[in-house]
Amino acid sequence: MAAGGPYGMGWPAPRVAMGPVRVIKADVVGNGHVRTIVAGDDGRSIKAMAFRSAESALGQALLGAAPHRKLWLAGRAKIDDWSSRPSAELHVEDAAWAD
Repeated sequence: MAAGGPYGMGWPAPRVAMGPVRVIKADVVGNGHVRTIVAGDDGRSIKAMAFRSAESALGQALLGAAPHRKLWLAGRAKIDDWSSRPSAELHVEDAAWAD
């Protein structure tokens, strides 16, 4: 991701679309952030964060998604370096039902 830069003020990182995916797990963390684990049909999963969205339509859709419903997600790809092993995650900005 960094190799595609530079990013910063006036040069935002590109948005990516992901899907269709199913929400495997969703919960509220911190100050109203929605943390999800989503997976594609191949079974591979990724963490997706929707910041300050717990009370929004986006957050409610992620939190209440039925296991059989699929979504398209849009956002910015980031590196999650909070743990000892950095991994990819998506910072979700929008979503749409795939069905």
